[in-house]
Order: sequence, then C-alpha cells, then structure tokens
Amino acid sequence: EEAEAREAALAGELEESRLQQQRLKASSEVSLAELAAERRQQDEARLRRTVEAQQERQRSEALQEALGERERLLARARADLEKTSSKLRATAQDRAAKLQSAFKVASALRAVVGHKEEERRAATAHAERAAAAAAERDAAAAVLRAE
Repeated sequence: EEAEAREAALAGELEESRLQQQRLKASSEVSLAELAAERRQQDEARLRRTVEAQQERQRSEALQEALGERERLLARARADLEKTSSKLRATAQDRAAKLQSAFKVASALRAVVGHKEEERRAATAHAERAAAAAAERDAAAAVLRAE
C-alpha cells in the first residue's frame, strides 16, 4: 500500500509537473508571441522612421534643387535687368547727346535766320533808299527838262 501510495503520489507529482510544464510552455509561448509582436512593432516603427527620414531627405533635396533653380533664374533675371538697364542708359545718353546737338543746330539756325533777317531788312532799307533817291533824281531830271 505504501508503494501504491508512493506511486500515486509520484503519479500526482508527475501529473502536476506535466501541468506545470504545460503552463510554463503556454506562458513561454505567450511571452514569445508578445516578444514577437513587440519586435514586429519595433521593426515597423524603425521602418516608418527610415521611410520618413528618406522622404524627408527627398523633400530636402527637392527643396534644395528648387531653391537652386530659383537662384539661377534670379541671377539670370538680374543679369537681363542689368543688360537692359545698360542699354537704356546708353540709349538715354545717345538721345541726350542727339537732343543737345539738335538744340545747338536750332540755336545756330536761329542765329543764321536772325542774321539773314537783318541782312534782308538792311537790303530792303537800302532798296527803299535807293528807290527814293532814284525817284528824287527822276523828279529833279523831270524838273530840269521842264525848264
């Protein structure tokens, strides 16, 4: 009986050990599943961060490229503006010089016209005096002939 009791006790302990082993195995599987889930979450988070960092680098590169393009366009626009400004200054200087020359020519023409007007008046006055003198001579000659 004692042997049977021992055997029964051992069988009970064995069953208890088997149950304990199953509980530990189930607990271990749950822990492994939890660890696997946590690892997946960490991997997913790491992957998201990697993707976000890559996208951020791409956005940064695109912005740098756009900024470079805008700076090139701005430099080109400034160069074009300077070129146009230089042309406008040259044109303005040329026109100012031409206008100044035109004023000088106009002044010279006014002086010539004024001088010619003086000559015409003098010639007219001379012609009038000559005509008056001729009329006096003709009148004197007519008086002499009449006598």
